[in-house]
Amino acid sequence: MLVFIDEAGDTGRKIEKGSSKLFVISLVMFDDYEEASACDQRINLLRRELNLPADYEFHFVHNSQRINTGDKMVIKKIKQQRSSSNNLLQVADYVAGVVNRKFQNKKDWQDYYRFVASKEIWVQKWPRENRTPPLTL
Repeated sequence: MLVFIDEAGDTGRKIEKGSSKLFVISLVMFDDYEEASACDQRINLLRRELNLPADYEFHFVHNSQRINTGDKMVIKKIKQQRSSSNNLLQVADYVAGVVNRKFQNKKDWQDYYRFVASKEIWVQKWPRENRTPPLTL
């Protein structure tokens, strides 16, 4: 299994000074190397179809409008990379951007969400709304 993790938003708490209201973490999982490789190759083909340079980075913030008219798990390896050099990390970035738009209820969130909705497994908003307040002593 291959897992690619990315985020959208920032962790700043100075919303009145421009920090985003949400911080989204997305995980894009592939069952095996062949599935991940097929996705990687399709992204390279998309660049050629759109006449983009080979090193063009798909990043939700910069080009979303242009592009979209019971087993025990053990982490064996973590590798940090820049998304500019990894197509599959760019997929994780895109998913994070889409989920961020959905949770902020932006007017066009459904235009983007339709591309990832069928692949979504689980989304958790934190802090959970309508939680029971902690007991105070």
